[in-house]
Amino acid sequence: MSRIRLLSGPAVQQTLNDEPGARLFRYQLNIPVMGLALGLGLISLLAAVILYFVAGLGGFYTAAFIVLIALGLSLCSMVSYGSNYARKHFVATSERCLLVGNNDNAWRVEWPLITRETLDFEGMTLSPTRARLDLRTAGQHIQIPIFTPFAFLTDLEDLMAELLQHLDIEVPDDAEAQDDAGAPDDAEVPEDAETRVAAEPKKS
Repeated sequence: MSRIRLLSGPAVQQTLNDEPGARLFRYQLNIPVMGLALGLGLISLLAAVILYFVAGLGGFYTAAFIVLIALGLSLCSMVSYGSNYARKHFVATSERCLLVGNNDNAWRVEWPLITRETLDFEGMTLSPTRARLDLRTAGQHIQIPIFTPFAFLTDLEDLMAELLQHLDIEVPDDAEAQDDAGAPDDAEVPEDAETRVAAEPKKS
């Protein structure tokens, strides 16, 4: 099995079920922001309807009607997108790998490919409205969103602890281990023959 794979369809859920020690981290909808966006969207649509029936269309009113409709639909679409995002996307860890994606498509990356160089915590993309980790390994760039304007990862501290735990695991160098095991201690090195002769007392 490849150490990095893009899973699709039923394979995503099957992998989550089969992975030993799998732990799922879901996204939670940002209720205050989404509630505000939905409220403003509905108010904009309602204002457009009132404007249409009260003032009619023509000149300035037509432009205002179009702006209100566009704003209302945009805000409602953002709420719908955010709801679907929080419902479908996830990050998961197991004893063997990290999974990132959604219910339809997800990356499966085994831990040996995830190092402090490929998963750069110090270079995390961070702004007041969003944050994400970037995993660059095996020629792939996998984004791990931490929070967005409409959703955020639950149990973030536990996820970070799991990532750091696997990053801190060091694989011993077999060659160095064999060299260290095969090298004799100084105390076990036999003395040189001349040294032994010189150390022996002369017989009279």
